[in-house]
Amino acid sequence: MKALVDILREQVEKYRALLEYSKKKQKILIANDIKTLEEILKEERKLIMQLTSLEHDRMLIVEKLSQAMEIDLADLKLTEIAEKAPEPFAEELRFIYAELNDLIGELDRLNRENSELVEQALKIVNFNLDILTDAPREVVYGEREENGAKNKNLSRIFDGKA
Repeated sequence: MKALVDILREQVEKYRALLEYSKKKQKILIANDIKTLEEILKEERKLIMQLTSLEHDRMLIVEKLSQAMEIDLADLKLTEIAEKAPEPFAEELRFIYAELNDLIGELDRLNRENSELVEQALKIVNFNLDILTDAPREVVYGEREENGAKNKNLSRIFDGKA
């Protein structure tokens, strides 16, 4: 049980760090600072890999606990495991569950807001591209016909399909 509590505490710390990255990401998205966003995303990826590894370790611990307690804990929620755990672990598991639940809820909210910010930025970029590609233009260096008039089949600066 101690190993389970320890790994869950570590997961809580990683989720807290992930939450901080999401908050920073939101400020960066608003400021439109692409370079800093790339750096944050790299750090966030590392953190997610660590969380994936911790989750794998947690599942192994739960499997060992299941064998030791002769109860199938693999399909149980953390609150249900806490009910079957001896004290002082039961109380700590309930506390960790509440903390993880709050952190994941906040992360979900921030990720939805950040998604909306990215969508808005993409709409602005697409709008600007549409303006640039839809306006009929003549290229300054267009070929001239023999009589000196500009060729009417001039190409655009941007292809709208790009």
